[in-house]
Amino acid sequence: MSLLVAGLVVTGCSAGVSGTPASRQDTTGPFTAQRAFGDPRTVDPCSLTGPFAFQEHGQAQMPAKVTMDECHVTVLVGEEKVTVELGLLRHVDTLPSGQRELRALPGNAAIVEVPTQVTGSCVVALRLADDIAVSATAEAELVDTVPSTTLCALARSGAEGIAEVARTNRVRHWEPPHNSLARQSACGLLPADDVASLLGITERVSLYPAEHQCRWGRSGGASATVKVDFPVGADEGVAGVPGGTPVEELGGRPTWVSQAGTGDIDTCTLVTRHIAFAPQRGEVEFAALRVAVPTSEGKDPCAIGRQLTDYAWPRLPAGD
Repeated sequence: MSLLVAGLVVTGCSAGVSGTPASRQDTTGPFTAQRAFGDPRTVDPCSLTGPFAFQEHGQAQMPAKVTMDECHVTVLVGEEKVTVELGLLRHVDTLPSGQRELRALPGNAAIVEVPTQVTGSCVVALRLADDIAVSATAEAELVDTVPSTTLCALARSGAEGIAEVARTNRVRHWEPPHNSLARQSACGLLPADDVASLLGITERVSLYPAEHQCRWGRSGGASATVKVDFPVGADEGVAGVPGGTPVEELGGRPTWVSQAGTGDIDTCTLVTRHIAFAPQRGEVEFAALRVAVPTSEGKDPCAIGRQLTDYAWPRLPAGD
């Protein structure tokens, strides 16, 4: 057994989140997301790694930071910090094209390198037999301080560690409170036909496998899009809301409303606070609704967002 695998097997959940292991699955046949992770909505993403997973490349600082969908591990490479984010489940057809297979795995799975346009980062994913991928992204805190080969080695260690934890049935789950957003399907908050009519689009709805993120419309900026997601953090800044952003009463909830633009795209982010995030002390669940429209369309993204929150927010679980 390799040192990487041994470290993962011994340590289990490195972030200190209590939970239960996934029920034992058949170890033959296709290596699917269901077989690997069980219920994806309640996976503890920090159970997918351990403090020794990256020691060939640097020293992992523990405990890691856990969110609904990812585990964020800071690794010291010399004197430089690299964040490795693990656990985000996505449909393979939403990943950039040009993936490069690094290693074939039993059960029609593989470790693949995923192209990224983000400078100073590398993405490697475990691609499963049912076209679900779980990614590991390594990103240097400061650009050009860590060689790309090291970043990709860290990302690959993360993805291969996830595969080994899943294969040996060591994925753990947490039990969300009855009113946690972890139990809420993001796509269930808005009616697809009404969103399409409001935005003037025909593209399909894209639901992430763990159901904590949903997008209406096609990403890329050519047409309007809406996204709902459930970020976790100490304050609203984790959802992309700057300090001092005004609060409005929308859909029966206090809501931060932040408008921005790039010249080609106008955006609006609307965020409401929910309940304490049980696995991470001092952090809170938020619901975020994000609208982006091409400037050329002349639409006000915040006007669209206000209409949508009036529909979506009442469908959120009640707070504490």
